[in-house]
Amino acid sequence: MKKILKTLPLFEHLDDAMINALLDSNDLVKKRYQKHSVIHIPKDTVDAYEIILSGTVSIKYLESSGHVVTINWVNPYDVIGANLLFSSNRQYEMIVESLSEVMLLSIRREKLIELAQSNRNFMIALLKQVSDRSNLLAKRLKSFATSSLYQKVLDYLTSEYQYQKNNPLKLQKTKQAIAMELGVARTSLVRILTKMREEGMLTFNRKEILLQKSFFEIAELDD
Repeated sequence: MKKILKTLPLFEHLDDAMINALLDSNDLVKKRYQKHSVIHIPKDTVDAYEIILSGTVSIKYLESSGHVVTINWVNPYDVIGANLLFSSNRQYEMIVESLSEVMLLSIRREKLIELAQSNRNFMIALLKQVSDRSNLLAKRLKSFATSSLYQKVLDYLTSEYQYQKNNPLKLQKTKQAIAMELGVARTSLVRILTKMREEGMLTFNRKEILLQKSFFEIAELDD
């Protein structure tokens, strides 16, 4: 665990003694979640800094219509909830769900404040990370709101490829469920997939989607 902490930008400013003291304290807790577990729901209070040690989580927004829209995917060694940690309103507005088995490392908010007070470099790194996460989420929300359906499907398939690390992609959800995540009708999703197939980007059936070379070129991925 010490080796992992030392590789994270925030904790590289702590010396061995401070990291050892942190590891020996009750301020640091590991939590395990099974696949498709709900980690946080709207109105949950953010009272800890949470690092993903393994697995992938999705950040979803529940629209007033009842549709659940995926806003972002978060991978190992990134953090969740950092943008809310020192907000006047520390409540989640999103749903955080595990896409695979997930291991989280949780550090109490009060402990971060204590470390920031005693280590100026740690404080600067923490403030930078909180600001960066806030900006990233704002850009993601803006991009999602203004991007075309074609781009949303492209982004979704790109994220699925990065998560599954396999081609063809296995459809672990129905097209109806995927369409709901994207906030569109199933017929609209199928129309875009059909268009991509006609353009030679992919082929698909009920169980999987096979990405073609042109998809990787457009998405700027290595096949």
